[in-house]
Amino acid sequence: MHNFAIPRPLPFASLVTITLGLVLCFRAGAATLDDFGHQNMKVNGNPAIGARPTLVILLDLANSGSFAHNNAYYDNLVFNPFNTTSAGLRSVNGFMLVNSHARFSLTRVGPGLIGPLQLPADQRARALTNDLMRAGFAITAAVNSGVSFAPYDNDGDGRITADEALVLIFDNVNQNDSGASRWANPNGMGADFTPAGSPVSISMSVGLMTQRVSFATLCHEMSHVLGTKDLYGLWNVTCHSFEYTVMSCTISGADDMFSYGLDAWHKLQLGWVEPRIRSLTSGGVETVPAAQSTAATDAPIILYDPARGTSEFFIVEYRTSTSPWGAGYEDDVPSNGLAIWHIVHDANKKLIELTNVGQSVWLEGQPNLQRGGDTNMLWTSGNTTPFLTWMDGTVTPTRITVRPFNTGDGSISFEWLTPSDTWVDFNYAGFPLFPENGTVALPFNTVVEGVAFASHGGTLHLKPGTSAERPTITKRLLLVAESGPVTIGQ
Repeated sequence: MHNFAIPRPLPFASLVTITLGLVLCFRAGAATLDDFGHQNMKVNGNPAIGARPTLVILLDLANSGSFAHNNAYYDNLVFNPFNTTSAGLRSVNGFMLVNSHARFSLTRVGPGLIGPLQLPADQRARALTNDLMRAGFAITAAVNSGVSFAPYDNDGDGRITADEALVLIFDNVNQNDSGASRWANPNGMGADFTPAGSPVSISMSVGLMTQRVSFATLCHEMSHVLGTKDLYGLWNVTCHSFEYTVMSCTISGADDMFSYGLDAWHKLQLGWVEPRIRSLTSGGVETVPAAQSTAATDAPIILYDPARGTSEFFIVEYRTSTSPWGAGYEDDVPSNGLAIWHIVHDANKKLIELTNVGQSVWLEGQPNLQRGGDTNMLWTSGNTTPFLTWMDGTVTPTRITVRPFNTGDGSISFEWLTPSDTWVDFNYAGFPLFPENGTVALPFNTVVEGVAFASHGGTLHLKPGTSAERPTITKRLLLVAESGPVTIGQ
């Protein structure tokens, strides 16, 4: 409760800022998660939700009979969610479980792993130069070795698509870190094919990996099979958001086990999180759990301007390598703090390829909201951004402040501050002919109304007068007595 009198004129140093822990936050009822592309990323009309049968094929493309690692290594690398305890290794299954907040995982197609398999000489020669053929020949060899895809034809249409089963292929041609996602067809075409003796056709993209692929590249290509998009910036030129999303550049060294997760935009599109929706113009304060907190499916925050619509917005999330919970899949995020993602969608809630820029999803870093690949991309303890800016150059009235936190905290808090002017005149009685709207000409006549309407970070202008109200103020406001004394609470 507040009981005070504010004289006028009031020196600048005496202006009162009241900050408490809660906020009356405008929740834009007209906007839903679907408006921002929630679960928009699907394969064959189906989201990556639930357990997905997966086959790992070791393809002896070098015709040498050996791989850099034994079969158990690859089996654990893909399937074992507890592989983080094994000599610093990790697993795709663990990565997917953590990033999906336990909504998506891998099971086995048949034995789960098969090989090493060799190809006939003519197929091997073509597979060495054509990725589509390599994938098609590998699947055919797996079927010839006894793997049946028929049990995974969930919709009974005679076709196996990537929403029904996944395929990862490791080959032993070189020792480099490399991978790709490619359509599988032994004829080198983007069409279905039916392996000899199979009752179902194959209609999917698969992951192609080298025998010593890095963990980040492996997860990058696996994610592509689920529908994710590259967030490099300009192809072969820039590496935006490097090591803050596995969908940026990942090529490093052979067998490198560096790990960092998917960005909040991809998780939104996949349907793995349900961000809280907040109005950018109302200002506010929120607490954000670490991204790897499996239980916090509403951890990210969407900030948008209702007047501009939902085609351009920001998503903020807390990224840290030292959270007290999680399974190690954020261990190599380069810094700890608030990530501010800037998103521009087309009419179908998909990203846009911008000329001379790249993809329309990018991280805005400290200290100047820059887009790029440097390591200082998160907003750290106690720092405040410049005014956020829309893609067309329009500057918003909003800045974001990260409240102080300690390295290793499981969550952090931030404020988005939007200065605005709201007026209150206790003597105003214009309603109903001249309804109150908080302007200087049509002010509210109670402090409670003014506080409720004012933005977090705004100014509440009080005209001379007295009110017996004892308001509880739960947002950051500057209270200013205008042109005379103001008494509240008496």
